Amino acid sequence: MPISHYGNLPLNSICQLINTKENSCGTYPYLDVRYLRAKSSPNYKQSGRFIKKGTILILVDGENSGEVFKTQESGYMGSTFRKLSISNEYDENFVLLFIKHYQRNLRESKTGSAIPHLDKKMFAELQIPLISINMQKRIVKRITSQFEILDLILSNI
Repeated sequence: MPISHYGNLPLNSICQLINTKENSCGTYPYLDVRYLRAKSSPNYKQSGRFIKKGTILILVDGENSGEVFKTQESGYMGSTFRKLSISNEYDENFVLLFIKHYQRNLRESKTGSAIPHLDKKMFAELQIPLISINMQKRIVKRITSQFEILDLILSNI
């Protein structure tokens, strides 16, 4: 459906959480949270849920459920992740900024007692603006430039 008018859509109409299948594609790093945050060395595996460089992952289990990562290399997806598939009618950076905006809400609305989980119902029902892809790109550009200015200010303090 082309995006041509304003309003909102539930996030699950443009975003899907995918649990990829196990396979063996050779030796690749295991992409767990610690490794993706650059807090550990790679642990190599021969099989698992293979994903390519540039894949967007969302943390669905654990204290920081709702955190999003874009992989910098191919590897086997950690068990606490799901692949985030975004419709071509939306700019992926716009969707990532949108999810980041709600990350605190997602973190505070976890389900489960022993191991907290992403509230998938809440995630699916988040209302994302229905705007043109050109407007999405303009918003991303503006937000990115504001963060660059903030980073510059903070680096000079």
